[in-house]
Amino acid sequence: MMEQGAESRLTVDRGAYYFLTPQDTQTYLRFRSLSDLTIDLAGSKVFFAGAFLQGFALANCDHVTLTNFDIDFLEPPYTQVELLSVDPSARTLTYRALPQWRDPATFNSPSVPGEAAASLVFGP
Repeated sequence: MMEQGAESRLTVDRGAYYFLTPQDTQTYLRFRSLSDLTIDLAGSKVFFAGAFLQGFALANCDHVTLTNFDIDFLEPPYTQVELLSVDPSARTLTYRALPQWRDPATFNSPSVPGEAAASLVFGP
């Protein structure tokens, strides 16, 4: 539904929107040369296939707002494990991937040029 006025408002149907193929080499969806527009996704969930590209990019836009949505990734750029042991002399960690999470070894080969990896450890 599009409302006309000083600022236009575009409201989409609430749902789950999956962006599986990027529009270009950097972005899943690029908005160009828009002005005075609010895009209301009505509480929708937006999923991007991968995490190392821009989801939405606004180029040459003025007074444009995207609102009322959540974003997630089909393949998150992170995982969670249970740390089982640490061997400082061998410089090794033993872990177990938590249910529903990827094994950290899947991050050994970057899927995007220039992709970097980082580790965070939380404990008591």
